[in-house]
Amino acid sequence: HFGRDAFESIIEVNEENQGDLTTRILDASFKSLETALIHEGSQFDPITRERPGRKAHEVHTSASPQDRLAQLFNDPKWRPLVVRNPDGTYRMKNYLSDDATSKHVIAVGVTERTVRNYWGNSSYFMERHWPAAKRGVLHDNAIADKHRRSLIISEAYGPLLNRNWKDSDSAYKNEEGDVPPPPYIYLTVNATYYWALLEAARMAQMSGEVNLAKECMERASELKHLINTLFWSPKLEYFVPLIDGEDRQDEIVTDDPIDALWAEALEPKIAKAVISRLSQPDMLNVYGIRTRSSDSKMFAENGAEAYHNGPNWPRRTKQAAKGAEKYGYFAFARDLDERVFTLESIVGRKELVPIAKDGFTILTYEEDGEPAANDPQSWEVFGTIGRTAAIINRR
Repeated sequence: HFGRDAFESIIEVNEENQGDLTTRILDASFKSLETALIHEGSQFDPITRERPGRKAHEVHTSASPQDRLAQLFNDPKWRPLVVRNPDGTYRMKNYLSDDATSKHVIAVGVTERTVRNYWGNSSYFMERHWPAAKRGVLHDNAIADKHRRSLIISEAYGPLLNRNWKDSDSAYKNEEGDVPPPPYIYLTVNATYYWALLEAARMAQMSGEVNLAKECMERASELKHLINTLFWSPKLEYFVPLIDGEDRQDEIVTDDPIDALWAEALEPKIAKAVISRLSQPDMLNVYGIRTRSSDSKMFAENGAEAYHNGPNWPRRTKQAAKGAEKYGYFAFARDLDERVFTLESIVGRKELVPIAKDGFTILTYEEDGEPAANDPQSWEVFGTIGRTAAIINRR
């Protein structure tokens, strides 16, 4: 179980009317949300970062592939997180992601809409899943209050430097090749938190919890203002992906503003500027959007350093298309759909696909000379289902 991956998949498919697929989509969503309930944090653990209400990021059991767990057990950075069972197998559960809990709240919210629209009543679903979503948003609110800035600030701990989906250590190197000093205020994490606050406010209102609904709306309003001001770089005329531990903007051009588009966290004028920048050839190639500008000194075509620094992650193009639609840029969304579907018709639904700097040559992602991309990847599959439904529904 990968919490973030599962919750994103739920969001991607439930944002659209799936027609005849709805019952299957709901069945898959229910199963993932039940798994989240089983592994929700209930205590404080400084090693796994478990906290009450926090949702698990990774859950591996003795039935999980053991080779990778054995490697992690022998890695000094990861060993404290991996448990060796008496029979020699391994297991691991961690809560290292700072966006999984917010994504769970959103996943519950969009699934509730699907249940209500399809069956006419979502009371049973709300009774089952709103309490966990509520515990999650209260957890995130407490994290935001910790630093008294109304933002989630991600502290560096454990084996991973970065607490969002770009969890490789090199993901946010500046143009001098330096890793910014932590802790970080991520655009992606806080855009997701904003969306979660809106969903929590709506579900709290449905449940008669008026004070919590009001609190979440007030927090969301303040957070939206901070997102639109704190991350905007006049120099780049674009959003930076993070604010570092010295309160400096990490002035690099990446795909991170896609999350703010998808969450509708941007003012319309700023959304237009973001879409315009994503449309430039250093970010938009024949097959979709790159993770990092090809003009960056840190851009890499392939290999471990390229992981979050250049290749297309197809799901990001799909999320950008959905975000563009929310702001009325339907032509841009259709163009993105055509690009990413063309890529998938050639390579399938891979986790990531390096596109050479020329903008059209497709490479196979490798680490140490070996193919290393997951194929297929669940959130790519669910993202395709979501975008296909979006196209059909808008005809």
